[in-house]
Amino acid sequence: MDQIANLVIDLSIDSAEFRNEVPRIKKLLNDAAGDSERSAARMQRFLDKQTEATRRTSAGLEQVTASSTAYSSSVEKSAAASARLAADVDQTRQRVEALGRKLREEQAQSAAVAAAQDRTSAAFYRQIDSVKQLSGGLQELQRIQAQVR
Repeated sequence: MDQIANLVIDLSIDSAEFRNEVPRIKKLLNDAAGDSERSAARMQRFLDKQTEATRRTSAGLEQVTASSTAYSSSVEKSAAASARLAADVDQTRQRVEALGRKLREEQAQSAAVAAAQDRTSAAFYRQIDSVKQLSGGLQELQRIQAQVR
């Protein structure tokens, strides 16, 4: 293109010189046209590459968005599952505490019943001992009565 800009056409030249210059000018113009076509082809290839890169980037962004959405959904599900698990653990803890209280109450009742049974057994054995003593005294009294008669 630079050569065309520098081309000076001298109108005062004769026709013989003009005929000699026409092939040179024609060659310069053809070269410029070829350069222009090559440049247009390069620009088209660049445009095609940019279009493909944009398409790939768009596809990549769609994949990232889909992955992000799936991850968010997974995190939400995990959080919900963790909340349910925490509630289940809390309920289990409350049940264990209730069972522990009930067990302690039953142990206290069992200890009270055992103490009452021990007291009843002791009283029963004292009564048995008293009856044995009374029985021995009754036999002694009967022997004395038999001697007196």
